[in-house]
Amino acid sequence: MARADSYQTDEMGAHARLYEKIAYSPAWLALSFSARALYMQLRVKLKQTNNGNIDATLSTLRHAGFKSSSTVAKVLRELEAVGLIAKTRQGGIAAGGRLCNLYRFTDKPVYDMPKQEVKACKPTHEWKAWTALREVEAAVRAAHANAKQTDEEKNRRKAQRLKRINSKAEALPADLSSKSGPRPGVALRKVG
Repeated sequence: MARADSYQTDEMGAHARLYEKIAYSPAWLALSFSARALYMQLRVKLKQTNNGNIDATLSTLRHAGFKSSSTVAKVLRELEAVGLIAKTRQGGIAAGGRLCNLYRFTDKPVYDMPKQEVKACKPTHEWKAWTALREVEAAVRAAHANAKQTDEEKNRRKAQRLKRINSKAEALPADLSSKSGPRPGVALRKVG
């Protein structure tokens, strides 16, 4: 009975709190407006004990105006680079495509959640390590540059892969010209 008397629900629903220490920190000031908007949307999801179990999927963020997965990935990278959030579980392709990434806010404690593979930890406050705005902006640029390089490497690897044909017989074109002239045509040949 005492608990019901002391706990009052807000008729407006869940809300997000932006602390003054975070709002005036170099980490916050270096963020883009999209990153700030995403931070606040994720912060609304934070309840008493679910820090570390915050998802940032495009399907859950569409209602907030995020329409592009590349924008979500970019602003998540910014928030991680400045230390306001940290990844607690790797999802996506690395997890077989069945799980989403989970995040935690670095200013709140995380409780043990074995079903989500999230381990308990104390607040780490990585965002407090930044003292100059230029350093934070350089770290954000570096994070974007590293992600761009890995994307280009992935695309290069895709272009180098050969397409394999799963048939036993492969038709060859009649004209296989070379510098020495055309070869006689061959109808079929056995592969493998």
